[in-house]
Amino acid sequence: MFSIGLLGPHPVTGEVPGERERLRGIVELAVLTEEMGMDVFAIGEHHDGPYVTSAPTVILGHVAARTTRLRLSTAVTVLTTLDPVRVAEDFATLSHLSDGRVDLMIGKGVSWRTFPLFGRDPGDQDELLAENHRLLRTLWRREDVDWSGRFRTPLHQVTTIPRPYGPPPVIWHGAVRSATTARTAARFGEPLFLNNVFGPMEHFGALADHYRSAWAEHGRDPEDAVLGAGGQLHVARRSQDAVKRFRPYHSQLLAARGAVPAPGTLEREMAATTLTVGSPQQVVEAVLGFRERYGHQRQLFALDMPGMPYAEVREQLELLGGEVIPELRREVGPAPGADAKAMGTPTGTGR
Repeated sequence: MFSIGLLGPHPVTGEVPGERERLRGIVELAVLTEEMGMDVFAIGEHHDGPYVTSAPTVILGHVAARTTRLRLSTAVTVLTTLDPVRVAEDFATLSHLSDGRVDLMIGKGVSWRTFPLFGRDPGDQDELLAENHRLLRTLWRREDVDWSGRFRTPLHQVTTIPRPYGPPPVIWHGAVRSATTARTAARFGEPLFLNNVFGPMEHFGALADHYRSAWAEHGRDPEDAVLGAGGQLHVARRSQDAVKRFRPYHSQLLAARGAVPAPGTLEREMAATTLTVGSPQQVVEAVLGFRERYGHQRQLFALDMPGMPYAEVREQLELLGGEVIPELRREVGPAPGADAKAMGTPTGTGR
């Protein structure tokens, strides 16, 4: 599961949870994710708009204290606007507090308004991400680091503290549109995440193909490439109930994006994207279909819509844990546990 912490009214009642309630709801969602047998919980990072997830490492630290098995991640860490020294220290600390159950997903971010908040120019986003990624990797793998780059003051004999707990956290690369992101992930032997909550499946399928091709160009077996994929989920015992309950949330999302909800829009998005609304069996079939196209090892679903009551969240997670997850285990194998490939552990050191 993952959450971006969007704050807003319930589409029918108009009731709006407060920031405290929304944040605590995210933590409870994570705890339930572990209780219901799922493997990963991720938090998005946003610094503008109606979100409560500006500090994902703080949230994940609290989740780490409430869980024992769950793998913790971001989706994404906006590395274009953050200091890599700070990121290295934060996630190394979190790796100790979680007994090594942490990785992070990096990306450019989806809002240009974030850049001025941190004194950055959105026109530099590609170069910022590339430079900050290289520095982060270096800080986790070396001590007494000397560094000079375009976007920050030089470093001389710097060793970030604490050092990571065991191997450095795995760095995933989140991609919405960029083939450059796919090539960078392949170059460094790191996993790619197809951040396709509402995007067309074939667009992201092409990104997956590009990633595997670039992976092979660097002398690696394409079968060793590690991918993840996102999606929006709403599940109910009966498919017609799932569609009926989700339609107001979907209409609210469309309105927030400036679109006018038209008849059949929800159904068309369900057919063309990874938006999954239906019964437990339909969720199983959808995930297996995504896996057939992408060949991915990690599937993250967003479930907690703005204004969604906690009881509705819990009901869906219970269906996932009781019916969906066991069936997926039978189809694709057991929980990944310590399996390096399924967890996204890099298969090469990169360059």
